[in-house]
Amino acid sequence: SEFGEDIVQFLLNTSLTNLTVEQQLQLKLKRPTPRLRFDQGDRYQKRHQHFDWYTKYGWLAGSITTNRLYCFTCLMFNGNGTDEWTNTGVSHLAKHFEKKAARHQSSRMHLRSQEALQMLGKSTTEKSTVESCRLAAAIHNREAETRRSTLRQIVHELCRLGKQGLAIETCTDSNMADGQDFSYLFWDEEGEPLRLDRIPIEQRRQLVQAIAAAMLGKMKEELAKAPFVSLQIDEAYETGSSRQVSVILRYCIGAKIIERFAGLYDLPEWGDLQLSVGSVVLKMIEEWELEGRLIGQSYDGSSMTPAGDCTIQAVVTDAGHHAPLVHSYMHRLDLILLFGTTTIREVRTLIGNLKILRNFFEAPKRRMRLINDGGILPPLDATQWLSTVHEYFSSISNILDAIVSNEHLWDPETLTLAIVLRQRLDDYEFVYLLCFFHAIFVNFIYPLVDFLDGNFSVYGSSTMEKIGKTIKDMRDLKKDVLVQSRVAMSLKLNPRLNFDEDMICHLKQLSEDIILDMTRQLKTRFKDHHNLTSLELLCELAFPNYAVEFPKLTFRRLVTYYQLFDQERLENELYNIYEDEQKRLPPVDLLDYLVRNDLEDVYSEVTKLLRLSLSLPAVRPQQKNIFSDECLLTRIKKAVASPNTSEYLAVLHVERDFLDLLSNDKSFKERVIDLFAVMGDRTELIY
Repeated sequence: SEFGEDIVQFLLNTSLTNLTVEQQLQLKLKRPTPRLRFDQGDRYQKRHQHFDWYTKYGWLAGSITTNRLYCFTCLMFNGNGTDEWTNTGVSHLAKHFEKKAARHQSSRMHLRSQEALQMLGKSTTEKSTVESCRLAAAIHNREAETRRSTLRQIVHELCRLGKQGLAIETCTDSNMADGQDFSYLFWDEEGEPLRLDRIPIEQRRQLVQAIAAAMLGKMKEELAKAPFVSLQIDEAYETGSSRQVSVILRYCIGAKIIERFAGLYDLPEWGDLQLSVGSVVLKMIEEWELEGRLIGQSYDGSSMTPAGDCTIQAVVTDAGHHAPLVHSYMHRLDLILLFGTTTIREVRTLIGNLKILRNFFEAPKRRMRLINDGGILPPLDATQWLSTVHEYFSSISNILDAIVSNEHLWDPETLTLAIVLRQRLDDYEFVYLLCFFHAIFVNFIYPLVDFLDGNFSVYGSSTMEKIGKTIKDMRDLKKDVLVQSRVAMSLKLNPRLNFDEDMICHLKQLSEDIILDMTRQLKTRFKDHHNLTSLELLCELAFPNYAVEFPKLTFRRLVTYYQLFDQERLENELYNIYEDEQKRLPPVDLLDYLVRNDLEDVYSEVTKLLRLSLSLPAVRPQQKNIFSDECLLTRIKKAVASPNTSEYLAVLHVERDFLDLLSNDKSFKERVIDLFAVMGDRTELIY
């Protein structure tokens, strides 16, 4: 041994500090425990060493050179000291040996030595462990970076191709085998195909889900910068497979109006719709941190805004949120009023028959054959299908007659549907309601829609006058004249109809019920609009008049309803805006002017007012390329109508432009990969 045959003698002659760490660690494990022979006795008894003392006292060591016992621990860390346990050693076996040993192992010197022995090598081991971990981490990170680099390319292509809805559908199609070749979709930086087909289908779904989750996270980061937000809730379950609502957020950041699809929210299959949707709104306020920033709410039908106290708005208001009900420019007023009257049985039947008609002409093979046969088919515009059927009634009737007359040329399904639909066209109630709603829409609703038209003038006081006049004119209709004119129009569409007195009486009552319901809807839908007329302070057409005479009453209504302005400063800022011809701009352009010229702080209150007004959904965003000339709500309806569209796929379908923008964001890709790693506990992707 490098320490010699007698380790005790080695320690007596060598300082521990002269040894390397490795030698010290070796020595720590070499406590010598030889059997010493030094029997000693007196006239009464003989005494000798008990070998089990080495076990009982873990610090005890023996020297074969001196034939004495020592404290191995103290000898290592205190050297050749004055204590007999570290200097001369115990050379006699007194009858009180164990008491002497017990006193020593409780001494301060021994305790310090014991601690030093225990700590010997600890720091060195830690350093070694840290170094080993560092090397292992470096190797792991290199491997993780290789995997993440491949995933970055896949995420980039998914985002880019997701704008067209291509890769998203392909990668999550459960009907496609895991081994199917997807490599044509993706290429790495060297032009080599990325074998996405090697990723199991469930992992592909999780990857797309991670993209959607990361995109929603980016939306929340963006939304956090907005001072005001409005919510738009739309029923989506009519075209989908479950009872859901879609949520659109509208806000203003800088000089840009932004509208984002926040996702689909499930509703209970049963229960009060008002309370259910109200709960969704309150959940949205909490999830998206809208407390104190929600300034408007909009809903797409009277089923969500009925008369009475139990409304969604009441649920939100009772929770302490100041958010008036606003009619959104996205909402088709004619459809809202039509579907809002479905509490009436005859209207429900009408809508059901219209859906059957549309589905009949929508089937691709059937539609193509009818076109080839020379039929004049109605266009498939779902938003105006009632008026379309009214306009193409004669053509539809001729097509159905031709199918029924040539039954041997058609498949059983088409023939059966044609017979059923032919009967519908001969139903007096169906034809009358077509003519009735068409007349109401053309004479009252479409002119009101044109007047509103999504312009900023919608906030003018004349809007309330127009709405009030429309409601009054509809209620003042002479029902007898209206019914007779619609009966005449029904006979013109279908001369085979026959109306007796009982039918006429029924139609009069039905018409009166529908008009009463529609006017109630209009009144409810615009009941908060009078509180928004103060926003006509920003109508640029009135600026010259405001410069001459400041609109004090309108200003007073504004600061009373919205108690968030510095009144004196806002008034002075508006004075300056009105008097400066260069600033007589539409609200969107005025806000852009202030932002571009760094005048936000100079006109801080006007800027606040502009952003508040532009965050409300009543005004159509006058910006180029917003939603690629397609209404956001239209995209949502298409996404929900797609079979097996999950919530996260719907977000990707609708927000395709935002997804395309994020495809070049490095932090977004990293976030996607991090989420993907967490979903499957994939530690190989985590640094």
